[in-house]
Amino acid sequence: MRYNSDTMVDVSSYGTTTQSIVDAIGAAKSTNRHKDLFFSPGTYYCDYSLSDAVNMFGGRFLGSSRMDTFVVNNRENVSLANIINCGAVDISLKNIRLTSNYLTMQAPLHPGWPVPRKFSIVGCELLTDDNPSSTYLFNFSFDSPRGDIPAVEIIDNVGTFGQCYSAFNLRWIRGVIFSGNSFKFTGKVSHPVAISPQWAPDSISGAKSFDDNGKIDVSNNVIDASLFGAITGIFFSASRYGVISGAVVANNKLYGIDEEGIAFDGYGNDEGLCPTICTGTLSAATNDAAGRLVVTFGSMQHVLVSGIDQCLVSGRDDWHKFRFSFNRATGQDGLIARIHSFDHLTNSLILDIPIAANTVSLSGIFSVQAGFYNCDISHNEIFGSYGADPTYGVGISLWLNCCGFSVKNNLVSGMSKGINVCGGLMLSLWETIAWHNEISGNNLMGIYNTEALAVKGIYGSQSYQYGNKVHDNYLQSGDIVMQKQKDFIFHDNYSKTGVAKFTP
Repeated sequence: MRYNSDTMVDVSSYGTTTQSIVDAIGAAKSTNRHKDLFFSPGTYYCDYSLSDAVNMFGGRFLGSSRMDTFVVNNRENVSLANIINCGAVDISLKNIRLTSNYLTMQAPLHPGWPVPRKFSIVGCELLTDDNPSSTYLFNFSFDSPRGDIPAVEIIDNVGTFGQCYSAFNLRWIRGVIFSGNSFKFTGKVSHPVAISPQWAPDSISGAKSFDDNGKIDVSNNVIDASLFGAITGIFFSASRYGVISGAVVANNKLYGIDEEGIAFDGYGNDEGLCPTICTGTLSAATNDAAGRLVVTFGSMQHVLVSGIDQCLVSGRDDWHKFRFSFNRATGQDGLIARIHSFDHLTNSLILDIPIAANTVSLSGIFSVQAGFYNCDISHNEIFGSYGADPTYGVGISLWLNCCGFSVKNNLVSGMSKGINVCGGLMLSLWETIAWHNEISGNNLMGIYNTEALAVKGIYGSQSYQYGNKVHDNYLQSGDIVMQKQKDFIFHDNYSKTGVAKFTP
Protein backbone atom coordinates (compact mmCIF):
# COMPACT_ATOMS: atom_id res chain seq x y z
CA MET A 1 0.00 0.00 0.00
CA ARG A 2 1.31 3.43 -0.92
CA TYR A 3 -0.35 6.49 0.46
CA ASN A 4 0.03 10.21 0.95
CA SER A 5 -1.74 12.76 3.11
CA ASP A 6 -5.01 12.25 1.21
CA THR A 7 -5.17 8.46 1.60
CA MET A 8 -7.98 7.09 3.76
CA VAL A 9 -7.61 3.99 5.96
CA ASP A 10 -10.06 2.05 8.12
CA VAL A 11 -10.19 2.90 11.81
CA SER A 12 -12.12 0.78 14.29
CA SER A 13 -13.46 2.78 17.24
CA TYR A 14 -15.67 1.12 19.84
CA GLY A 15 -17.10 -1.37 17.31
CA THR A 16 -17.71 1.17 14.54
CA THR A 17 -15.44 1.27 11.50
CA THR A 18 -14.82 4.66 9.93
CA GLN A 19 -12.23 6.13 7.61
CA SER A 20 -9.66 8.70 8.57
CA ILE A 21 -6.89 10.58 6.79
CA VAL A 22 -3.68 8.68 7.42
CA ASP A 23 -1.52 11.60 8.51
CA ALA A 24 -3.92 12.32 11.35
CA ILE A 25 -4.21 8.76 12.66
CA GLY A 26 -0.90 8.69 14.38
CA ALA A 27 -0.88 12.22 15.70
CA ALA A 28 -1.23 12.28 19.48
CA LYS A 29 -4.21 14.62 19.36
CA SER A 30 -6.05 12.14 17.12
CA THR A 31 -5.23 8.65 18.33
CA ASN A 32 -6.61 9.13 21.81
CA ARG A 33 -10.06 9.31 20.22
CA HIS A 34 -9.75 5.76 18.87
CA LYS A 35 -9.88 2.52 20.80
CA ASP A 36 -8.42 0.22 18.14
CA LEU A 37 -6.09 0.86 15.24
CA PHE A 38 -5.16 -1.82 12.72
CA PHE A 39 -2.58 -1.60 9.92
CA SER A 40 -2.45 -4.34 7.32
CA PRO A 41 0.93 -5.97 6.65
CA GLY A 42 2.88 -4.23 3.94
CA THR A 43 5.22 -1.42 3.03
CA TYR A 44 4.00 2.06 3.76
CA TYR A 45 5.46 5.18 2.13
CA CYS A 46 4.94 8.37 4.10
CA ASP A 47 5.65 11.80 2.66
CA TYR A 48 4.85 13.68 5.89
CA SER A 49 3.55 16.67 4.00
CA LEU A 50 1.61 17.91 7.00
CA SER A 51 3.15 18.85 10.34
CA ASP A 52 0.94 16.46 12.30
CA ALA A 53 2.51 13.51 10.54
CA VAL A 54 5.91 13.87 12.19
CA ASN A 55 4.28 12.02 15.08
CA MET A 56 2.84 9.32 12.85
CA PHE A 57 3.02 6.80 15.68
CA GLY A 58 2.89 9.31 18.49
CA GLY A 59 -0.42 8.44 20.08
CA ARG A 60 -0.92 6.28 23.11
CA PHE A 61 -3.46 4.01 21.48
CA LEU A 62 -6.27 3.00 23.80
CA GLY A 63 -6.88 -0.54 22.61
CA SER A 64 -5.35 -3.55 20.93
CA SER A 65 -3.65 -1.63 18.17
CA ARG A 66 -1.19 -3.52 16.06
CA MET A 67 1.06 -3.05 13.07
CA ASP A 68 2.22 -6.30 11.45
CA THR A 69 5.44 -6.30 9.45
CA PHE A 70 5.15 -2.55 9.22
CA VAL A 71 7.87 -0.90 7.16
CA VAL A 72 8.39 2.83 6.94
CA ASN A 73 10.40 3.62 3.83
CA ASN A 74 11.14 7.31 3.81
CA ARG A 75 13.91 9.10 1.96
CA GLU A 76 12.75 12.57 2.85
CA ASN A 77 14.34 14.92 5.37
CA VAL A 78 11.85 14.46 8.19
CA SER A 79 11.51 13.67 11.84
CA LEU A 80 10.09 10.39 13.09
CA ALA A 81 9.20 10.24 16.75
CA ASN A 82 7.52 8.35 19.53
CA ILE A 83 6.43 4.82 18.78
CA ILE A 84 4.78 4.37 22.16
CA ASN A 85 2.48 1.67 23.49
CA CYS A 86 1.09 0.77 20.10
CA GLY A 87 1.33 -3.00 20.15
CA ALA A 88 3.64 -3.01 17.16
CA VAL A 89 4.72 -6.40 15.81
CA ASP A 90 7.78 -6.89 13.59
CA ILE A 91 8.37 -3.23 12.83
CA SER A 92 11.19 -2.36 10.43
CA LEU A 93 12.51 1.04 9.41
CA LYS A 94 14.41 1.42 6.15
CA ASN A 95 16.11 4.37 4.51
CA ILE A 96 15.05 6.77 7.24
CA ARG A 97 16.62 10.21 7.34
CA LEU A 98 16.04 11.23 10.94
CA THR A 99 16.59 14.89 11.79
CA SER A 100 15.85 17.25 14.63
CA ASN A 101 14.08 14.68 16.75
CA TYR A 102 14.34 11.25 18.30
CA LEU A 103 12.61 7.91 18.23
CA THR A 104 11.43 6.10 21.30
CA MET A 105 9.46 2.90 21.70
CA GLN A 106 7.82 1.03 24.52
CA ALA A 107 5.96 -2.24 24.45
CA PRO A 108 2.26 -2.34 25.39
CA LEU A 109 1.48 -1.94 29.04
CA HIS A 110 -2.04 -3.36 29.10
CA PRO A 111 -3.14 -7.02 29.31
CA GLY A 112 -4.55 -8.30 26.05
CA TRP A 113 -2.49 -6.06 23.82
CA PRO A 114 -0.39 -7.78 21.15
CA VAL A 115 3.19 -8.54 22.14
CA PRO A 116 5.99 -7.10 19.98
CA ARG A 117 8.36 -9.68 18.58
CA LYS A 118 11.05 -7.62 16.94
CA PHE A 119 11.98 -4.04 16.14
CA SER A 120 14.52 -3.43 13.38
CA ILE A 121 16.45 -0.48 12.02
CA VAL A 122 18.19 -1.82 8.92
CA GLY A 123 20.11 -0.06 6.16
CA CYS A 124 19.13 3.46 7.22
CA GLU A 125 20.80 6.83 6.88
CA LEU A 126 20.37 8.37 10.32
CA LEU A 127 21.03 12.07 10.78
CA THR A 128 20.40 14.48 13.65
CA ASP A 129 21.26 18.11 14.21
CA ASP A 130 23.40 19.53 17.03
CA ASN A 131 20.41 20.35 19.25
CA PRO A 132 18.29 17.22 19.54
CA SER A 133 15.02 17.43 21.42
CA SER A 134 16.04 14.56 23.68
CA THR A 135 19.27 13.38 25.26
CA TYR A 136 18.46 9.96 23.79
CA LEU A 137 18.22 9.76 20.01
CA PHE A 138 16.98 6.18 19.89
CA ASN A 139 15.45 5.26 23.21
CA PHE A 140 14.05 1.73 23.43
CA SER A 141 12.44 0.75 26.72
CA PHE A 142 10.23 -2.33 26.60
CA ASP A 143 8.11 -3.86 29.28
CA SER A 144 5.04 -6.06 29.41
CA PRO A 145 2.71 -7.46 32.07
CA ARG A 146 3.65 -10.94 30.88
CA GLY A 147 7.37 -10.35 30.77
CA ASP A 148 7.37 -10.85 26.99
CA ILE A 149 10.16 -8.64 25.77
CA PRO A 150 10.88 -8.03 22.07
CA ALA A 151 14.23 -8.13 20.32
CA VAL A 152 15.90 -5.17 18.67
CA GLU A 153 18.01 -5.34 15.53
CA ILE A 154 20.10 -2.33 14.48
CA ILE A 155 22.05 -3.48 11.44
CA ASP A 156 24.08 -1.93 8.61
CA ASN A 157 23.12 1.68 9.26
CA VAL A 158 25.20 4.80 8.70
CA GLY A 159 24.73 8.07 10.53
CA THR A 160 26.04 11.42 11.62
CA PHE A 161 24.80 12.63 14.99
CA GLY A 162 25.16 15.90 16.85
CA GLN A 163 25.53 16.37 20.59
CA CYS A 164 23.59 13.89 22.70
CA TYR A 165 23.83 11.77 25.83
CA SER A 166 23.20 8.41 24.18
CA ALA A 167 22.53 7.67 20.53
CA PHE A 168 21.17 4.18 21.23
CA ASN A 169 19.73 3.57 24.67
CA LEU A 170 18.59 -0.08 24.83
CA ARG A 171 16.82 -0.99 28.05
CA TRP A 172 15.05 -4.18 29.09
CA ILE A 173 14.81 -5.90 25.77
CA ARG A 174 14.84 -9.57 24.91
CA GLY A 175 17.89 -9.46 22.70
CA VAL A 176 20.12 -7.01 20.87
CA ILE A 177 21.81 -7.38 17.49
CA PHE A 178 23.80 -4.19 16.94
CA SER A 179 25.99 -4.95 13.97
CA GLY A 180 27.62 -3.44 10.89
CA ASN A 181 26.81 0.17 11.77
CA SER A 182 29.02 3.20 11.13
CA PHE A 183 28.30 6.33 13.15
CA LYS A 184 30.10 9.64 13.41
CA PHE A 185 29.46 12.25 16.11
CA THR A 186 29.88 15.95 15.37
CA GLY A 187 29.18 16.97 18.97
CA LYS A 188 30.05 15.71 22.43
CA VAL A 189 28.46 12.35 23.28
CA SER A 190 28.40 10.53 26.59
CA HIS A 191 27.42 6.91 25.84
CA PRO A 192 26.88 6.22 22.12
CA VAL A 193 25.63 2.67 22.78
CA ALA A 194 24.17 1.88 26.22
CA ILE A 195 22.62 -1.49 27.13
CA SER A 196 20.97 -2.22 30.46
CA PRO A 197 17.96 -4.06 31.91
CA GLN A 198 17.98 -1.93 35.04
CA TRP A 199 14.77 0.02 34.50
CA ALA A 200 12.45 -2.98 34.35
CA PRO A 201 9.48 -2.23 36.65
CA ASP A 202 9.24 -4.14 39.91
CA SER A 203 5.57 -4.72 39.22
CA ILE A 204 6.21 -7.01 36.26
CA SER A 205 5.52 -10.60 37.25
CA GLY A 206 7.90 -13.07 35.70
CA ALA A 207 9.99 -10.44 33.91
CA LYS A 208 12.96 -12.01 32.17
CA SER A 209 16.54 -10.86 32.21
CA PHE A 210 19.05 -11.17 29.38
CA ASP A 211 20.36 -14.27 31.10
CA ASP A 212 17.09 -16.12 30.59
CA ASN A 213 16.62 -15.54 26.89
CA GLY A 214 17.84 -13.51 23.98
CA LYS A 215 21.15 -12.82 22.30
CA ILE A 216 23.36 -9.77 22.72
CA ASP A 217 25.77 -9.18 19.85
CA VAL A 218 27.51 -5.82 19.39
CA SER A 219 29.91 -6.46 16.55
CA ASN A 220 31.50 -4.97 13.42
CA ASN A 221 30.57 -1.37 14.24
CA VAL A 222 32.49 1.89 13.78
CA ILE A 223 31.85 4.60 16.38
CA ASP A 224 33.78 7.78 15.61
CA ALA A 225 33.72 10.48 18.29
CA SER A 226 37.17 11.82 17.46
CA LEU A 227 36.00 15.42 16.95
CA PHE A 228 34.65 16.11 20.45
CA GLY A 229 35.08 12.83 22.32
CA ALA A 230 32.82 10.22 23.92
CA ILE A 231 32.90 9.26 27.59
CA THR A 232 32.17 5.57 26.94
CA GLY A 233 31.93 3.87 23.56
CA ILE A 234 29.97 0.68 24.27
CA PHE A 235 28.47 0.61 27.75
CA PHE A 236 26.79 -2.21 29.67
CA SER A 237 25.40 -1.28 33.08
CA ALA A 238 24.68 -3.72 35.89
CA SER A 239 21.20 -4.17 37.29
CA ARG A 240 19.63 -5.51 40.47
CA TYR A 241 16.87 -7.01 38.27
CA GLY A 242 19.01 -9.77 36.77
CA VAL A 243 22.27 -10.61 35.04
CA ILE A 244 23.64 -10.19 31.55
CA SER A 245 25.41 -13.27 30.23
CA GLY A 246 26.82 -14.45 26.94
CA ALA A 247 27.15 -11.00 25.39
CA VAL A 248 29.51 -10.70 22.42
CA VAL A 249 31.38 -7.44 21.72
CA ALA A 250 33.70 -8.08 18.80
CA ASN A 251 35.40 -6.46 15.81
CA ASN A 252 34.34 -2.91 16.68
CA LYS A 253 36.39 0.22 15.99
CA LEU A 254 36.01 3.05 18.51
CA TYR A 255 37.60 6.49 18.09
CA GLY A 256 37.87 9.46 20.45
CA ILE A 257 37.07 7.69 23.71
CA ASP A 258 37.82 9.73 26.84
CA GLU A 259 36.96 7.38 29.70
CA GLU A 260 36.00 3.80 28.77
CA GLY A 261 36.08 2.22 25.34
CA ILE A 262 34.12 -0.91 26.26
CA ALA A 263 32.69 -1.00 29.78
CA PHE A 264 30.80 -3.53 31.86
CA ASP A 265 30.06 -1.40 34.91
CA GLY A 266 28.88 -2.45 38.38
CA TYR A 267 28.51 1.13 39.70
CA GLY A 268 30.89 1.01 42.64
CA ASN A 269 29.63 4.21 44.23
CA ASP A 270 25.84 3.78 44.01
CA GLU A 271 24.11 1.50 46.52
CA GLY A 272 20.84 1.71 44.60
CA LEU A 273 22.55 0.01 41.63
CA CYS A 274 24.77 -2.35 43.62
CA PRO A 275 25.15 -5.64 41.70
CA THR A 276 25.48 -7.63 44.94
CA ILE A 277 21.99 -8.54 46.09
CA CYS A 278 23.02 -9.62 49.59
CA THR A 279 26.13 -10.64 51.55
CA GLY A 280 26.65 -12.54 54.82
CA THR A 281 26.78 -15.94 56.49
CA LEU A 282 24.66 -19.09 56.41
CA SER A 283 22.75 -20.93 59.13
CA ALA A 284 22.65 -24.31 57.39
CA ALA A 285 23.82 -26.24 54.34
CA THR A 286 22.38 -29.57 53.20
CA ASN A 287 22.00 -31.60 50.03
CA ASP A 288 18.69 -32.37 48.35
CA ALA A 289 17.73 -35.73 46.85
CA ALA A 290 19.45 -34.80 43.56
CA GLY A 291 22.69 -33.94 45.37
CA ARG A 292 22.34 -30.19 44.88
CA LEU A 293 23.58 -27.89 47.62
CA VAL A 294 20.82 -26.25 49.67
CA VAL A 295 21.87 -23.15 51.65
CA THR A 296 19.83 -21.42 54.32
CA PHE A 297 20.33 -17.72 54.98
CA GLY A 298 21.78 -16.75 58.35
CA SER A 299 22.92 -13.15 58.76
CA MET A 300 22.63 -12.37 55.05
CA GLN A 301 21.93 -8.68 54.59
CA HIS A 302 20.89 -6.69 51.56
CA VAL A 303 21.36 -3.13 50.52
CA LEU A 304 18.63 -0.56 50.85
CA VAL A 305 18.89 3.03 49.78
CA SER A 306 20.59 4.74 52.73
CA GLY A 307 20.63 1.63 54.86
CA ILE A 308 20.85 -2.16 55.18
CA ASP A 309 18.41 -4.79 56.36
CA GLN A 310 18.19 -8.51 56.98
CA CYS A 311 17.68 -10.37 53.72
CA LEU A 312 14.97 -13.05 53.64
CA VAL A 313 14.34 -15.44 50.77
CA SER A 314 10.64 -14.64 51.13
CA GLY A 315 11.44 -11.04 50.22
CA ARG A 316 11.52 -11.74 46.48
CA ASP A 317 10.51 -14.30 43.85
CA ASP A 318 13.32 -13.95 41.33
CA TRP A 319 16.30 -15.61 43.03
CA HIS A 320 16.76 -17.96 40.05
CA LYS A 321 18.03 -15.03 37.98
CA PHE A 322 21.17 -14.57 40.08
CA ARG A 323 24.42 -16.32 41.01
CA PHE A 324 25.63 -17.49 44.42
CA SER A 325 29.28 -16.82 45.23
CA PHE A 326 31.54 -18.36 47.90
CA ASN A 327 33.64 -15.33 48.82
CA ARG A 328 35.82 -15.90 51.88
CA ALA A 329 36.46 -18.65 54.46
CA THR A 330 33.62 -20.72 52.98
CA GLY A 331 35.47 -23.95 52.32
CA GLN A 332 34.74 -23.47 48.60
CA ASP A 333 36.20 -19.99 47.99
CA GLY A 334 36.09 -18.87 44.38
CA LEU A 335 33.08 -20.98 43.45
CA ILE A 336 30.11 -19.49 41.59
CA ALA A 337 26.85 -21.42 41.34
CA ARG A 338 23.62 -20.81 39.49
CA ILE A 339 20.52 -20.68 41.69
CA HIS A 340 18.24 -23.53 40.66
CA SER A 341 15.23 -22.64 42.82
CA PHE A 342 14.24 -21.29 46.23
CA ASP A 343 12.04 -22.13 49.20
CA HIS A 344 10.32 -19.32 51.05
CA LEU A 345 9.27 -21.50 53.96
CA THR A 346 12.78 -22.61 54.85
CA ASN A 347 14.52 -19.37 53.80
CA SER A 348 16.71 -21.46 51.50
CA LEU A 349 18.21 -21.42 48.01
CA ILE A 350 18.80 -24.60 46.03
CA LEU A 351 22.03 -24.22 44.07
CA ASP A 352 22.63 -25.93 40.77
CA ILE A 353 25.88 -27.53 41.91
CA PRO A 354 26.54 -30.99 43.40
CA ILE A 355 29.00 -30.41 46.25
CA ALA A 356 28.86 -32.03 49.67
CA ALA A 357 27.25 -29.86 52.32
CA ASN A 358 29.89 -30.84 54.90
CA THR A 359 32.57 -29.07 52.82
CA VAL A 360 30.89 -25.68 53.36
CA SER A 361 31.78 -23.47 56.33
CA LEU A 362 28.63 -21.66 57.46
CA SER A 363 30.54 -18.78 59.10
CA GLY A 364 32.20 -17.79 55.82
CA ILE A 365 31.15 -14.87 53.66
CA PHE A 366 28.74 -15.63 50.83
CA SER A 367 26.88 -13.41 48.36
CA VAL A 368 24.03 -13.47 45.90
CA GLN A 369 25.22 -11.67 42.79
CA ALA A 370 23.81 -9.91 39.77
CA GLY A 371 26.29 -8.58 37.20
CA PHE A 372 27.85 -10.00 34.02
CA TYR A 373 28.88 -13.57 33.15
CA ASN A 374 30.59 -15.44 30.33
CA CYS A 375 30.86 -12.56 27.88
CA ASP A 376 33.27 -12.23 24.95
CA ILE A 377 35.25 -9.07 24.14
CA SER A 378 37.54 -9.76 21.20
CA HIS A 379 39.25 -8.22 18.17
CA ASN A 380 38.16 -4.67 18.99
CA GLU A 381 40.25 -1.58 18.20
CA ILE A 382 39.94 1.29 20.66
CA PHE A 383 41.59 4.65 20.06
CA GLY A 384 41.29 7.18 22.87
CA SER A 385 41.98 10.81 23.61
CA TYR A 386 43.58 11.97 26.82
CA GLY A 387 41.29 14.96 27.12
CA ALA A 388 41.72 17.53 29.85
CA ASP A 389 42.73 14.95 32.45
CA PRO A 390 44.96 12.08 31.28
CA THR A 391 44.94 10.31 34.66
CA TYR A 392 41.81 8.31 33.89
CA GLY A 393 40.41 6.56 30.91
CA VAL A 394 40.65 2.85 30.12
CA GLY A 395 40.27 0.88 26.92
CA ILE A 396 38.38 -2.10 28.38
CA SER A 397 36.85 -1.95 31.85
CA LEU A 398 35.36 -4.90 33.73
CA TRP A 399 34.25 -3.21 36.92
CA LEU A 400 32.59 -5.33 39.63
CA ASN A 401 30.80 -8.65 39.17
CA CYS A 402 32.37 -9.53 35.83
CA CYS A 403 33.10 -13.26 35.72
CA GLY A 404 33.99 -15.79 33.07
CA PHE A 405 34.90 -13.18 30.46
CA SER A 406 37.12 -13.83 27.47
CA VAL A 407 39.06 -10.64 26.61
CA LYS A 408 41.24 -11.57 23.65
CA ASN A 409 43.15 -10.00 20.77
CA ASN A 410 42.04 -6.42 21.33
CA LEU A 411 44.05 -3.32 20.40
CA VAL A 412 43.98 -0.34 22.78
CA SER A 413 45.86 2.82 21.82
CA GLY A 414 46.15 6.27 23.35
CA MET A 415 44.27 5.63 26.59
CA SER A 416 45.38 6.34 30.14
CA LYS A 417 45.04 2.62 30.98
CA GLY A 418 44.64 -0.39 28.75
CA ILE A 419 42.56 -3.03 30.57
CA ASN A 420 41.06 -3.05 34.08
CA VAL A 421 39.48 -6.11 35.72
CA CYS A 422 38.34 -5.29 39.25
CA GLY A 423 36.20 -6.62 42.10
CA GLY A 424 36.09 -5.71 45.77
CA LEU A 425 34.25 -4.45 48.82
CA MET A 426 31.68 -1.98 47.49
CA LEU A 427 30.67 0.79 49.91
CA SER A 428 32.50 -1.10 52.72
CA LEU A 429 29.75 -3.74 52.85
CA TRP A 430 29.02 -5.64 49.65
CA GLU A 431 31.37 -8.29 48.27
CA THR A 432 31.65 -7.85 44.51
CA ILE A 433 33.75 -10.21 42.42
CA ALA A 434 35.88 -10.46 39.26
CA TRP A 435 36.57 -14.19 38.87
CA HIS A 436 37.60 -16.69 36.21
CA ASN A 437 38.33 -14.17 33.46
CA GLU A 438 40.85 -14.77 30.68
CA ILE A 439 42.88 -11.80 29.39
CA SER A 440 45.08 -12.84 26.48
CA GLY A 441 46.61 -11.76 23.19
CA ASN A 442 45.86 -8.07 23.69
CA ASN A 443 48.05 -5.28 22.30
CA LEU A 444 48.27 -2.12 24.44
CA MET A 445 49.94 0.83 22.69
CA GLY A 446 50.65 4.39 23.83
CA ILE A 447 49.27 3.88 27.34
CA TYR A 448 49.77 6.98 29.47
CA ASN A 449 49.54 5.46 32.97
CA THR A 450 52.24 3.18 34.35
CA GLU A 451 49.48 0.71 35.29
CA ALA A 452 48.64 -0.48 31.78
CA LEU A 453 46.92 -3.78 32.60
CA ALA A 454 45.43 -4.42 36.03
CA VAL A 455 43.59 -7.37 37.55
CA LYS A 456 42.81 -6.29 41.08
CA GLY A 457 40.88 -6.54 44.31
CA ILE A 458 39.81 -3.01 45.20
CA TYR A 459 38.02 -0.94 47.84
CA GLY A 460 39.97 -2.59 50.66
CA SER A 461 38.31 -5.99 50.32
CA GLN A 462 39.66 -8.82 52.46
CA SER A 463 38.48 -11.35 49.89
CA TYR A 464 40.64 -12.55 47.03
CA GLN A 465 39.70 -12.59 43.36
CA TYR A 466 39.89 -16.12 41.95
CA GLY A 467 40.85 -17.99 38.84
CA ASN A 468 41.90 -15.19 36.50
CA LYS A 469 44.21 -15.99 33.57
CA VAL A 470 46.54 -13.35 32.11
CA HIS A 471 48.81 -14.46 29.30
CA ASP A 472 50.35 -13.59 25.92
CA ASN A 473 49.64 -9.85 26.15
CA TYR A 474 51.94 -7.24 24.60
CA LEU A 475 52.43 -3.82 26.20
CA GLN A 476 54.37 -1.09 24.45
CA SER A 477 54.79 0.50 27.88
CA GLY A 478 53.52 0.26 31.42
CA ASP A 479 53.19 -2.40 34.11
CA ILE A 480 50.96 -5.42 34.60
CA VAL A 481 49.49 -5.40 38.11
CA MET A 482 48.06 -8.52 39.77
CA GLN A 483 46.61 -7.61 43.16
CA LYS A 484 44.68 -9.73 45.67
CA GLN A 485 44.59 -12.77 43.37
CA LYS A 486 44.44 -16.51 44.07
CA ASP A 487 44.44 -19.57 41.80
CA PHE A 488 45.50 -17.41 38.88
CA ILE A 489 47.53 -18.20 35.76
CA PHE A 490 50.13 -15.73 34.49
CA HIS A 491 52.59 -16.38 31.67
CA ASP A 492 54.16 -15.08 28.44
CA ASN A 493 53.23 -11.44 28.92
CA TYR A 494 55.63 -8.81 27.60
CA SER A 495 56.05 -5.12 28.39
CA LYS A 496 58.70 -3.17 26.52
CA THR A 497 59.36 -0.77 29.40
CA GLY A 498 57.34 -2.03 32.37
CA VAL A 499 57.31 -4.91 34.86
CA ALA A 500 54.85 -7.36 36.37
CA LYS A 501 53.78 -6.55 39.92
CA PHE A 502 52.19 -9.06 42.27
CA THR A 503 50.59 -7.73 45.46
CA PRO A 504 48.91 -10.01 48.03
